[in-house]
Amino acid sequence: MRIVPSALPLLLWLFSFTFLYAGTDTEGAKKKKAAPAAVVTTIAFGSCNREDMPQPLWADILENKPQLWVWLGGNVDNEETNINTLSERYQQQLRDPGYSALRGAVPVIGTWDHHDYGIPQGGKEFEHKTQSQKLFWDFMGVAEDSPLRGQEGVYSAHTYGPKGQRVKIILLDTRYHRDSLFTDKNVCRPNPKGDILGEAQWKWLEKELKSGDAELTLIGSGTQIIPEEHDAEKWANYPKSRERLLKLVSRTQGGVVLLSGERHFAEISRFETKNAEKAFYEVTSSGLTHSLGRDYDIETNKYRVGNMVAKRNFGLVQIDWEKREVVLKVQGDRNTTYLSQALTF
Repeated sequence: MRIVPSALPLLLWLFSFTFLYAGTDTEGAKKKKAAPAAVVTTIAFGSCNREDMPQPLWADILENKPQLWVWLGGNVDNEETNINTLSERYQQQLRDPGYSALRGAVPVIGTWDHHDYGIPQGGKEFEHKTQSQKLFWDFMGVAEDSPLRGQEGVYSAHTYGPKGQRVKIILLDTRYHRDSLFTDKNVCRPNPKGDILGEAQWKWLEKELKSGDAELTLIGSGTQIIPEEHDAEKWANYPKSRERLLKLVSRTQGGVVLLSGERHFAEISRFETKNAEKAFYEVTSSGLTHSLGRDYDIETNKYRVGNMVAKRNFGLVQIDWEKREVVLKVQGDRNTTYLSQALTF
């Protein structure tokens, strides 16, 4: 399909975005604007990055001239609970030449997963989560007076573009308030009564989804939302939370796309509501620096569209506002296209 390119040079994008940051209702977060608003056509995203490994994909990402980069967790690889170690890893990542070039060219937003949260498979029980949140916002370059720093958790909402061509990006925090993960010999089991987001974040999310101020909504989660069958961490381990989220998504006006990371491979999943009145997609892009590699078993996913990609990869959302069409892509080294899915909104 044909994607309508921007007529403006890349540098002009830096001065023409509209940023709308939203914190929790209870914190009374204020929205901040910068005008005029530019039409957003290309958003890049990814996850599972190691700061101590070669990072060759940043140059490929920049070749697509994205107007925004979205982290979906694993922004650094920290398996320890030492906050000082986590801080050092963030600093090392900020010094990476390729990532520095990206940060100099486009705005960066994101959420976290367990590697950058600070504890493997961690949730609300993590004793250093407050300090970890501060380090995360420092890494993201969030202002010291931002309302985001006053809330519990790193969830956020961002709206870009002029009226009639607005895209909203909602980034969920699936760690800070998450109930215990049930495991048995490293296999994740359902927690029937457990919750992922916490009630304050749920109320905030419902408000953001009901606002109706965007034609296209992207919802980012460090943990996969649609897939049910694998043994790793997933929203399906918390069936009540997953059902609640999918119901909210199905009632959202306009187009909705889910974005996720964590798995060290990429795939696209498609979910239909029970009455088949609405369907939406989830793009999992994982493995910016490392992936499952050659020796892996093809994982069962009844919702998967296309193949499972076990190579280094990043994701793209390309929007054609004239056609009201989105192309979801998974790209790799030398901008090889591994997966592509078009949909209208």
